[in-house]
Amino acid sequence: MSYRRLAFAFTLLLSTALMTRLLRGAEPTPTAPPAAPAATPASQPAARSMQDIMNDMRTVSMEAKDVFSPAMITDPAKRKELAPKALPTLKKMIALGKELQATPNKQLGDQILSQLRPMAALLGDQETVAELEKQAKSANADEATAAKASLLLSRY
Repeated sequence: MSYRRLAFAFTLLLSTALMTRLLRGAEPTPTAPPAAPAATPASQPAARSMQDIMNDMRTVSMEAKDVFSPAMITDPAKRKELAPKALPTLKKMIALGKELQATPNKQLGDQILSQLRPMAALLGDQETVAELEKQAKSANADEATAAKASLLLSRY
């Protein structure tokens, strides 16, 4: 195994451990008491609380632990074999990360997405790759830098 692949595997495992720790211990940020609910159009669903999103993330991440392994990262044959099982779970987690970005804890959503998107791209999810390539051309420097970093990490 090359040094680069070993370093990538170590980085991914470390970030997965960090994400697991965050998911287990994440608590919603205290906010001001909600104002009286405004009339919302029927076409707009009410936003879910961060706690609801994190509970769903825990459930989905439990599904993921049965599929993900270090061999998936370092062995192209394993990636090809396990990608069909891993991508649906990964896409659910990415959707929850995007939902977290709409909460007061946007940074947690950003952090989770920065860890999940490279993995989805590594497993061959063309939708994620296209989204990252589009964001890499963004005028928003933070968004473009994060997308470029995710693309680099997935190709590493």
